[in-house]
Amino acid sequence: MRLPQKWRYRLFIILKLAAVAGLFVAVYHRLPDGVDRRAIWQTFATRMKSPDWYLLWATAALMPLNWALETWKWRALIGRTPGWPFRQAFGAVMAGTAVSLFTPGRIGEYGGRALLTPRVHLSRSIAAALAGSLAQWIVLTGGGCLGGFYLGEQRLGSDYSAYLYAGAGLVGLLAGAFLLADKGLVRVKDLLNRRRLSDRWIPSGFGRKNLRHALALAFLRYSVYSLQYVLLLYFFGLQAGFLPVFAGVALLFGVQTCLPLPPALGLAARAGAAVWLWSGFGGEPVGILGATLGLFIINLLTPSLLGLALIVTIKLKHTKNHEKFSHEDVGHPERVTASHGI
Repeated sequence: MRLPQKWRYRLFIILKLAAVAGLFVAVYHRLPDGVDRRAIWQTFATRMKSPDWYLLWATAALMPLNWALETWKWRALIGRTPGWPFRQAFGAVMAGTAVSLFTPGRIGEYGGRALLTPRVHLSRSIAAALAGSLAQWIVLTGGGCLGGFYLGEQRLGSDYSAYLYAGAGLVGLLAGAFLLADKGLVRVKDLLNRRRLSDRWIPSGFGRKNLRHALALAFLRYSVYSLQYVLLLYFFGLQAGFLPVFAGVALLFGVQTCLPLPPALGLAARAGAAVWLWSGFGGEPVGILGATLGLFIINLLTPSLLGLALIVTIKLKHTKNHEKFSHEDVGHPERVTASHGI
């Protein structure tokens, strides 16, 4: 017996929510064995009664700005998008976040966005998402190198300086290549046109001005979610100067960028590295882990649930429309033949 399509979608959302919940539990149990997991929640409850409670709400308030900047960056690279308002593009970004939660290197982000992207913009949107990810990677890696330079031998040791200089040089080359990509794309378009091949997949937003705009938006977004992590660390009681903490956040994000892990496993890796890094500044492991877990919940898990809800809502809407037309066609066979071109 085959379930009706609308029930299959309802079952899909239940299974997806169960998967997200199971993933969250799995991440929670990946925390270091030496940490009392209940202590994280107890620390959270205690800190909510402290004068620093507003830092948590400030972090949460920055989450929509974080993803709005990502949406603006994506749309800037796509180019002209008539009939596709910002609100719908933002929903597509949320859908990409939901799918990427389960894939390494955020690969699923492109497929998730494609689910809610109009067909007319689909090919260009995927190319723009790849370019946007490259812009974000350049900023993340560059920030990681700067964070490493700032912390220097205090936490890294002198043996790592050569790697940092090499990384900074690579970032500079990639940034230059990114900003000069428009010239290469013009030649690609000419080659495709000479061979009478389609160039529709090349976004119109890959001009020099838009590439600079995208790189600037990537930097602004990086600044926002780095600040979110800093605020959460202070909320959980870390006592250290702003610049060392921000440099540590930059270093952690830079290292994590080089590891092609799903966000959940990336969280576990970041948690261990964060405890190692900020324990040297007098941070408590429970508070450091709480801040790391909190950032995951605010910036990834919450948008993922929103994206999942949007995917299922639109799929259910399409299913209802399909069933409506199917019922109408039963009594009007001429519509069926017309729809099949007979």
